[in-house]
Amino acid sequence: MIPSSCIILFSTQSGRARACARRAARLLQEYVTVLHNRSVDEYVKGDLQRLTLKDTLFLFFISTTGEGEHTDTIRQTWSLLLQTSLPSQFLQKIPFAIFNLGDRAYGPLFCAAGRKWAVRMLQLGAELVCEPGYGDDGTPNGGVLADLDVWLEQVLLQQFATCPKHRPERGHNPYRLSLLSSLTYEPLDEEEWQLETFQESYQSFFHSVSPMMSYSYDNGERKLVHEQTRPLVAVVESNQRLTTEDWEQDTRHIRFQVPSFPKTKEWSLSALPYQAGDIACILPSNSAKEVDRFLRVLPKAIQDVADVELQIAWDATHSMVATIGISYPHWPTHCTLRGWLTYCADIHAIPEREDLRALSFYCSLKHPLGAEQRDKLLSLSETRGSALYADFCLREKRSWADVIYDFDSLRAQGSLLTLEALLALLSPIRPREFSIASSPTEEWNKEESAIELCVARVQGTTPLGRNFYGLCSDYLATLSRHGSIVRLWIRPGSFHQLPLSGRPRPVLCIGAGTGIAPLRGLLRERRALGFQNDILVFGCRKESCDFYYKKEWWPGLQQLTAFSRDQWHKVYVQQVLQKAEREHQLLSQHVLHQDGAIYVAGSPRMAKAVKEVLAESLVAILGDEKHVQLFLAQRQATGLLSVEAWG
Repeated sequence: MIPSSCIILFSTQSGRARACARRAARLLQEYVTVLHNRSVDEYVKGDLQRLTLKDTLFLFFISTTGEGEHTDTIRQTWSLLLQTSLPSQFLQKIPFAIFNLGDRAYGPLFCAAGRKWAVRMLQLGAELVCEPGYGDDGTPNGGVLADLDVWLEQVLLQQFATCPKHRPERGHNPYRLSLLSSLTYEPLDEEEWQLETFQESYQSFFHSVSPMMSYSYDNGERKLVHEQTRPLVAVVESNQRLTTEDWEQDTRHIRFQVPSFPKTKEWSLSALPYQAGDIACILPSNSAKEVDRFLRVLPKAIQDVADVELQIAWDATHSMVATIGISYPHWPTHCTLRGWLTYCADIHAIPEREDLRALSFYCSLKHPLGAEQRDKLLSLSETRGSALYADFCLREKRSWADVIYDFDSLRAQGSLLTLEALLALLSPIRPREFSIASSPTEEWNKEESAIELCVARVQGTTPLGRNFYGLCSDYLATLSRHGSIVRLWIRPGSFHQLPLSGRPRPVLCIGAGTGIAPLRGLLRERRALGFQNDILVFGCRKESCDFYYKKEWWPGLQQLTAFSRDQWHKVYVQQVLQKAEREHQLLSQHVLHQDGAIYVAGSPRMAKAVKEVLAESLVAILGDEKHVQLFLAQRQATGLLSVEAWG
């Protein structure tokens, strides 16, 4: 029997699982009552009994991050679910369905977190109502969302084939706005979020988008907290280009002073403000140029209040499931429209298909093409329009401003697009993660502690010749050389088990491109503590153009390099490793005889290729492939083999 209600839960790091859950919620509302649509930890709140509701289908969208790991938005619940004290029938006959998100470039670790979640649910007595779904980032015409369409229509919704359909009510808008004065606010030298009038309201918003896990420095000590916190304030000390001026890639080395870092007289690992290989989560802002461009495509009634002080109220009496668009509940309650667009709203994002559907209801039917444009937006949001959506939005990287500009009935006379509607439609800017490239011990020896980042500026041209750029990398690249203020959090990275004490253990670092960032931090930390015999294997395109930090590597560091464009045939790090293994048994000697640690950083495909070379090298010595895979899994569990990969 099909349950009459459904609870949709997701775990996400980048937002894709949230997008999948949002689409599924709309389609399922034609058959069942959707009670919740939120992250796993946000729903469970430490009480596993919330997963035992009868006559309710639990629909999970589970993302995999890192080396087959769970994301921050599910880790607390996952730890509780692994308790051995739970009875084997704790979730007896609780129906569930699951759609897993991952990247096949990770090989055997594809959707590992979701598969582990499903196995544990079954162990506790829950029952799968249909075949699990699998979404691959690399699927043409939409990635995981393209796979989601197939799974929803051919698998999940087939379970409701005999159920009567009903038309769900159109979502409501939960926002209420007040203009605090008829006078416009005149900006001062400080940024709006720093002004006393608005500061508390903005800080509350920044708190709401923070990572679920980061360091706190209360009472002068570093402490890892598993909750959201307000950001640290960092000041740009320097911003230098690493690549040559004539090179296609603009990569920056940026140094930030962080006044909140504790400073102690006695050195210890616990006294350091961060660990080598940790991650800085940067909260970017939209540029004034981008904000002005977005304002110009809006109805004039909205443009006219761009600099008026606003009071934003959230109506909490309605279900989040039944709201229009995203309807983010934690916008600042006191700000200007210009300030909200600058620091809070992700106007640079590519609208999701569900966004286009929500946007269609605001087209003016008084416009000559209003009805046609409304139907076009609806068509782009449907499964049959997925290929067109991929061409129109994804490949051409059309932002909100681009879409609203192209559909001019959204700003024509009679348009229903209001400021309240914008509040419901737009998503918040989320922090972006960057590996810290500096050594905390080296910084501890200096008067002012700081962090350093290696950031490649994302920019390019679409198939139709449109210029595009990455929000955060562009934000960081264009910061002034000294004095600019940045909001950030610091959280543990993948390399937190770097050998820094005990018997000397050599470290092999393998990276390509900006994958050098965490490896630089690791190697400099090891040198600062007196460790020797480390090896760096680094790959880039051209030695003369993008060999990052070439001049700073010290004589005692053994280096192997791969420059893919310096000869007629391409050479990559995995090929350099294969050659070094053939000639000197580099990998097998390092792992088997020296018990050395290996750290890999770069793209998923590079990381996969490196792990394959490592496994092949060990199989050649040990002879048993299964034994080697188990051996490598054990080294990963103990931190002696760790990978940090990103797409």
